[in-house]
Amino acid sequence: MSKGYYNRLGTRQTGHGCKSGKTGPLKRKDIIKRSLIRLLSDGFFSEWRTADEIAWNINKELSKHWTLLNGHMVGSLMRMYVKDYNIETKKRSRLKYYRVANSRIRGNKPTAANLGKNTSDSK
Repeated sequence: MSKGYYNRLGTRQTGHGCKSGKTGPLKRKDIIKRSLIRLLSDGFFSEWRTADEIAWNINKELSKHWTLLNGHMVGSLMRMYVKDYNIETKKRSRLKYYRVANSRIRGNKPTAANLGKNTSDSK
């Protein structure tokens, strides 16, 4: 039996009618995590980005029936990734901005496998 795959809508397809296979949409947290990893690997953070810009790009992936992200939620979400991916922050007129700190770290493509691992320890 195959382990499954994700279709273009982010739905996990396994078993194909089997009782043991889990089907249905991914969890909201998993979709948010995957879309943030995609933004990190695509070079979205090469320029300074506000929390609202990040939220807008992540909300493209989420269903409209779920609670969408706002700037405050992005701030708490980005706290987990600031140290791991060497993301710089600055605050200007009550807005917080994020970007990847240097080009050497940008070369390390974030994936689901190294999510949560500190890239500065692996030097």
